[in-house]
Amino acid sequence: MKIFTHRIIQFTLLLFSAILLSPVYGLEPTLISNITDNSMVTHEAVNLNSSATWRLNNVAAPRALTDSLLSTIVTPPANSQLVIQSPESIQYLYIQFEVVPSPYSISYNNIQQAAGTHNFLHELIRLDTPAKEVTVALPNAKIATITIYSTGNLPSSVQVWRTPYTKADMLVLPTHSDDEVLYFGAAIAIYVNQHKKIQVAFMVNHNDQPPRPHELLASLWELGITAYPIIGEFPDIASRSLAHAYSVYDETKILHYQIELIRRFKPDVILAHDIKGEYGHGAHMLNTDILRKAIEESNDPNIFPDLTQKYGTFEPLKTYIHLYEENTIYLDVNQPLASFKNRSAFKVAQDGYAHHVSQHIWDFQISVIGNSDIRKFGLYKTLVGPDTSNNMFQNIPVDITLRMRKVISLFPDYEYLLDSTSVRFVK
Repeated sequence: MKIFTHRIIQFTLLLFSAILLSPVYGLEPTLISNITDNSMVTHEAVNLNSSATWRLNNVAAPRALTDSLLSTIVTPPANSQLVIQSPESIQYLYIQFEVVPSPYSISYNNIQQAAGTHNFLHELIRLDTPAKEVTVALPNAKIATITIYSTGNLPSSVQVWRTPYTKADMLVLPTHSDDEVLYFGAAIAIYVNQHKKIQVAFMVNHNDQPPRPHELLASLWELGITAYPIIGEFPDIASRSLAHAYSVYDETKILHYQIELIRRFKPDVILAHDIKGEYGHGAHMLNTDILRKAIEESNDPNIFPDLTQKYGTFEPLKTYIHLYEENTIYLDVNQPLASFKNRSAFKVAQDGYAHHVSQHIWDFQISVIGNSDIRKFGLYKTLVGPDTSNNMFQNIPVDITLRMRKVISLFPDYEYLLDSTSVRFVK
């Protein structure tokens, strides 16, 4: 009876925690444009492309539309209609665009469903009800490939993006596509494994450099990132010095961009590039040089009052710079990570970089040696005291929400462990 009663208490704890900490009860939700099937579903979703009939504006759609290749692009005329008919019911459409599309719509079973509202390059659409005929209305689009799936658990390669966080635990600031994994990939994997909310924001875009935008998303997905990245408006310009980078980029615009990121996402921790530019890239140097000014001014309401009015002010608690020689920590990149099927952070980073095929012409690789050491970061600024361990979140207080307090108060005889979004009880 004692064991049975304890099991009932454990179940009750889980039930109350699930209800009170759910998005319905106000714990910060991250809006998602798509979801996979219920976790009770055990069968795999089936790729239905080959058995379906595809017609674009009443004629057979080009093979490139469904060939799974991101290098073959279809540009339908404006206001086109794609009709998909499948002998087996369709549950998901996974569309990988070449350019972020205008809003579009999906029609099926007398239902019209809005899509393309989050500016995702890769978008998964889950139909409200499975359908054997689906019409996609495309006002304006360039499409790399479309894949349709039945009900079931989707392949792990299908990217199910969420909208960017409202409040992030960590803000990572790479300059280019591939920097996110070459210098920050191991750190990202380690803290994804600890269920931290990590927002990645790139300084430059590669809109005119296909397939780099696709590689960027695939790499982030491999690293466990699910919040869609922020992509800066700044072009990719080759630069070999800080002085040159300042001459070709607008300092004020980048400062505005960085302070907006800080005030918008209110991160506890920021990760930034090596001050020397990793391998001497001027844009890397510029990104961090301006950030050092941004973290000093982000809490001043008189700096960019437009952002103050929109987001308020904020000062991050800790800022780490890659390879910084003061207050240095070394991340453990060899321990198996449960969230990544026991791959190490080093291996996850290697797998992430494998997606950057266009960049493999260069000599870059994931390394723990010299100026490529993915383990080494220095605490550049802290509001919560020095580190005494290799934990970037050391000394950062856990935010106990009102709903967490309600759950804790229901079970006063239990001790509990906290992270930023959950309560775990121990007896």
